[in-house]
Amino acid sequence: MATLKDIENIMKNKKSPFLYYPLIIDSKTYVKIQKKISKDEIVADYFLGKITLSDLFITFAIAKNTFANYNMIQRTLRYISKVYPEKPVPMDTDYLKTRLDMLAKAGLLWKYSYIPEGTDKKQVFFCVTANGYGFLVRILEYKHMYDNMGGITPIDSIVKHLSASDIISRMLELKGVEKFNTYEKLYSKKDRKAYQLYGKIIINNNGTKYCTIIEPLFFRYDKARINGDENEKNIRGRITVIETFINTCLASGIIPFVIVVCEGYNELVDTIKLIKNEKVKDEYISYTTTSVINEFGIKEGLLSTKIKDDDGKKRLSLTKQPAQPIF
Repeated sequence: MATLKDIENIMKNKKSPFLYYPLIIDSKTYVKIQKKISKDEIVADYFLGKITLSDLFITFAIAKNTFANYNMIQRTLRYISKVYPEKPVPMDTDYLKTRLDMLAKAGLLWKYSYIPEGTDKKQVFFCVTANGYGFLVRILEYKHMYDNMGGITPIDSIVKHLSASDIISRMLELKGVEKFNTYEKLYSKKDRKAYQLYGKIIINNNGTKYCTIIEPLFFRYDKARINGDENEKNIRGRITVIETFINTCLASGIIPFVIVVCEGYNELVDTIKLIKNEKVKDEYISYTTTSVINEFGIKEGLLSTKIKDDDGKKRLSLTKQPAQPIF
């Protein structure tokens, strides 16, 4: 069982695989550009059997995550196969990797690859192209919200999607999952603005509904794209998302749960200060990093805050998140 010290040690010393680094953008290995394929060629591949129904369920799993790597896709496919046991959902790892490459070459997926700073292990992930969504809508009658231009999402935003999808796909292994998605809007009356959620999952535990969102609060950003003031405004907007989500759930009789993903230990401390300053109901919030989740899993890898009385002075301190009913 992981201790608070174990979790803090990982946060301080092990970097997340989903961190934005400016050098990544200049790397020629970042995006693997597919040969341009016409829509007629893609349709021909489908009718010739080169693109199968199983392939479309792989595409479906990626669409539900917005961006996903091999592990996220596999976890999502396992969930889909349980919900729809009669569907031809592929489960073999080697087969999946082969078909993912084929679907990228066929123009249904975008394939990205990069090597995170400080490691020599390549990270590979995928998103669905406009043509891929066209297949999902027509063949699988896909009715979920989506962005068919998701492939041009800024890199510093993609890593946030990946960190959220990583946790969402792990939570699909829990009992009582009713629905999930990574592309839903939440309207804030405070800002008079609709925000996109990075990940939302509803779990029904013996008749009690728990609604969870994953909120990556990352401080790294592409300085060539936006400036510091804009980035700070974006971060405060995401804190508004957390506040709006909690209040909306409570007003609807649903128990809210927010998992805030941070880049590292120092960033976690700064994030907690920001949330405290905004007076958000932090009893519904847990904190973690992707490296901690990879090391200990969701049940053991979450932290919360508490007020500690130290010689008459009240201090904010970290503690392990108590066991949640959804786990």
